[in-house]
Amino acid sequence: MVIPKPIIGFIGAISNYKLDFDLIKSVAIQAKNWNFVFIGPTCEGEKDTDISMLKSMPNIHFLGYRKYKYLPNYCAGFDVGWLPLRFNKYTQSMFPMKFFEYLAAGLPVVASSIDSLNEFRKEAALCNSSAKCFLDAINLSLSDKSLNLKDRLELAKLHTYEKRTLRMVQKIINR
Repeated sequence: MVIPKPIIGFIGAISNYKLDFDLIKSVAIQAKNWNFVFIGPTCEGEKDTDISMLKSMPNIHFLGYRKYKYLPNYCAGFDVGWLPLRFNKYTQSMFPMKFFEYLAAGLPVVASSIDSLNEFRKEAALCNSSAKCFLDAINLSLSDKSLNLKDRLELAKLHTYEKRTLRMVQKIINR
């Protein structure tokens, strides 16, 4: 199956406690000619996740779990990487490493403005929980993918798994 562009992509666990399904649905309804691709396991950490309202939409596609080594190939097909996260206790204490993976792939990123991402407003479009904010940010990202590309790639280089681990070890040692 070939999914027409533009493709707004998400990679990660698809769970109700983390993703804002109402926001996703609202954005998809208002942007009928955009396709939204979700790659990852459903119900991870939450067995009663119900994605039926999203699966019924013609421009939302769930591809399921894919091996990590193939994810860069999927990112290469995305036009925008997005993180439509809920605002709750869990998301306010998380750091989504896929943020840097999207940046490393050269993708513009549109994400919920959770606490851990707020320092990256220069390199990504951060939104409140309104569909309008996400629609406007995705539309801008689609119209100018080169916007902040150099900054995005530089930031990704600073935040590889290896470099983040080394910084954590240094903080532990320096205590």
